[in-house]
Amino acid sequence: MAIVYKVVTTLQLRKILALYLIGVGTTMILIWIVFFATGLTSRLNMAITTLTTHVLAETIAGLLAGFGGVLLLKDRKYAAQFTFLGEGALFYAILNVIGYYIDIQLIWLVSILVPALIFHVIIIGLSYKILK
Repeated sequence: MAIVYKVVTTLQLRKILALYLIGVGTTMILIWIVFFATGLTSRLNMAITTLTTHVLAETIAGLLAGFGGVLLLKDRKYAAQFTFLGEGALFYAILNVIGYYIDIQLIWLVSILVPALIFHVIIIGLSYKILK
Protein backbone atom coordinates (compact mmCIF):
# COMPACT_ATOMS: atom_id res chain seq x y z
CA MET A 1 0.00 0.00 0.00
CA ALA A 2 1.42 3.32 -1.01
CA ILE A 3 1.61 6.20 1.41
CA VAL A 4 -0.01 9.30 0.03
CA TYR A 5 1.38 12.66 1.14
CA LYS A 6 -0.88 15.65 0.96
CA VAL A 7 0.91 18.77 -0.11
CA VAL A 8 -0.27 21.85 1.70
CA THR A 9 -0.45 24.73 -0.72
CA THR A 10 0.57 28.29 0.04
CA LEU A 11 -3.09 29.28 -0.16
CA GLN A 12 -3.98 26.73 2.54
CA LEU A 13 -1.11 27.93 4.72
CA ARG A 14 -2.34 31.53 4.36
CA LYS A 15 -5.79 30.42 5.50
CA ILE A 16 -4.37 28.53 8.50
CA LEU A 17 -2.24 31.54 9.43
CA ALA A 18 -5.23 33.87 9.09
CA LEU A 19 -7.40 31.67 11.33
CA TYR A 20 -4.58 31.40 13.87
CA LEU A 21 -4.25 35.19 14.05
CA ILE A 22 -8.00 35.73 14.28
CA GLY A 23 -8.31 33.03 16.96
CA VAL A 24 -5.42 34.25 19.11
CA GLY A 25 -6.40 37.92 18.74
CA THR A 26 -10.02 37.24 19.67
CA THR A 27 -9.03 35.02 22.61
CA MET A 28 -6.72 37.69 24.03
CA ILE A 29 -9.54 40.22 24.07
CA LEU A 30 -12.12 37.75 25.40
CA ILE A 31 -9.85 36.70 28.27
CA TRP A 32 -9.65 40.29 29.49
CA ILE A 33 -13.42 40.67 29.20
CA VAL A 34 -13.84 37.55 31.34
CA PHE A 35 -11.22 38.77 33.84
CA PHE A 36 -13.03 42.09 34.28
CA ALA A 37 -16.52 40.55 34.32
CA THR A 38 -15.59 38.03 37.02
CA GLY A 39 -13.42 40.36 39.11
CA LEU A 40 -10.25 38.35 38.56
CA THR A 41 -8.28 41.52 37.79
CA SER A 42 -8.18 42.32 41.51
CA ARG A 43 -6.13 39.15 42.07
CA LEU A 44 -3.43 40.20 39.60
CA ASN A 45 -1.72 42.38 42.18
CA MET A 46 -0.89 45.19 39.75
CA ALA A 47 -1.04 48.93 40.16
CA ILE A 48 -3.99 50.39 38.24
CA THR A 49 -1.75 52.18 35.72
CA THR A 50 0.26 49.00 35.11
CA LEU A 51 -2.93 47.00 34.64
CA THR A 52 -4.46 49.63 32.35
CA THR A 53 -1.42 49.88 30.07
CA HIS A 54 -1.04 46.09 30.04
CA VAL A 55 -4.67 45.55 29.04
CA LEU A 56 -4.41 48.31 26.45
CA ALA A 57 -1.27 46.76 24.93
CA GLU A 58 -2.85 43.30 24.80
CA THR A 59 -6.08 44.66 23.33
CA ILE A 60 -4.15 46.47 20.60
CA ALA A 61 -2.14 43.27 19.97
CA GLY A 62 -5.35 41.26 19.71
CA LEU A 63 -6.96 43.78 17.36
CA LEU A 64 -3.88 43.97 15.13
CA ALA A 65 -3.60 40.18 14.97
CA GLY A 66 -7.30 39.74 14.24
CA PHE A 67 -7.34 42.51 11.65
CA GLY A 68 -4.24 41.07 9.97
CA GLY A 69 -5.89 37.66 9.92
CA VAL A 70 -9.08 39.03 8.35
CA LEU A 71 -7.11 40.93 5.69
CA LEU A 72 -5.07 37.81 4.98
CA LEU A 73 -8.18 35.63 4.76
CA LYS A 74 -9.77 38.04 2.28
CA ASP A 75 -6.47 38.52 0.41
CA ARG A 76 -6.65 42.29 0.81
CA LYS A 77 -4.08 44.99 0.31
CA TYR A 78 -1.72 45.44 3.28
CA ALA A 79 -2.54 41.94 4.59
CA ALA A 80 1.15 41.06 4.95
CA GLN A 81 1.97 44.30 6.75
CA PHE A 82 -0.85 43.91 9.27
CA THR A 83 -0.02 40.24 9.69
CA PHE A 84 3.54 41.11 10.69
CA LEU A 85 2.36 43.97 12.93
CA GLY A 86 -0.06 41.61 14.67
CA GLU A 87 2.56 38.90 15.04
CA GLY A 88 5.06 41.37 16.49
CA ALA A 89 2.48 42.65 18.97
CA LEU A 90 1.62 39.07 19.97
CA PHE A 91 5.32 38.30 20.43
CA TYR A 92 5.62 41.30 22.73
CA ALA A 93 2.50 40.32 24.69
CA ILE A 94 3.67 36.73 25.23
CA LEU A 95 7.16 37.83 26.26
CA ASN A 96 5.76 40.48 28.59
CA VAL A 97 3.40 38.09 30.35
CA ILE A 98 6.21 35.55 30.78
CA GLY A 99 8.15 38.21 32.70
CA TYR A 100 5.10 38.98 34.85
CA TYR A 101 4.57 35.31 35.73
CA ILE A 102 8.26 34.91 36.56
CA ASP A 103 8.00 37.92 38.91
CA ILE A 104 5.02 36.43 40.78
CA GLN A 105 6.59 32.95 40.67
CA LEU A 106 3.89 31.15 38.66
CA ILE A 107 6.46 28.92 37.00
CA TRP A 108 3.87 26.42 35.75
CA LEU A 109 2.42 29.19 33.55
CA VAL A 110 5.90 30.14 32.36
CA SER A 111 6.45 26.50 31.37
CA ILE A 112 3.36 26.75 29.16
CA LEU A 113 4.12 30.17 27.71
CA VAL A 114 7.76 29.57 26.75
CA PRO A 115 6.80 26.81 24.27
CA ALA A 116 3.96 29.08 23.07
CA LEU A 117 6.53 31.81 22.41
CA ILE A 118 8.76 29.37 20.52
CA PHE A 119 5.74 28.21 18.49
CA HIS A 120 4.90 31.82 17.72
CA VAL A 121 8.45 32.53 16.52
CA ILE A 122 8.09 29.54 14.17
CA ILE A 123 4.79 31.00 12.94
CA ILE A 124 6.52 34.34 12.28
CA GLY A 125 9.19 32.54 10.25
CA LEU A 126 6.58 30.62 8.25
CA SER A 127 4.66 33.85 7.69
CA TYR A 128 7.73 35.48 6.24
CA LYS A 129 8.23 32.54 3.90
CA ILE A 130 4.56 32.57 2.84
CA LEU A 131 4.07 36.33 2.52
CA LYS A 132 7.37 37.60 1.11
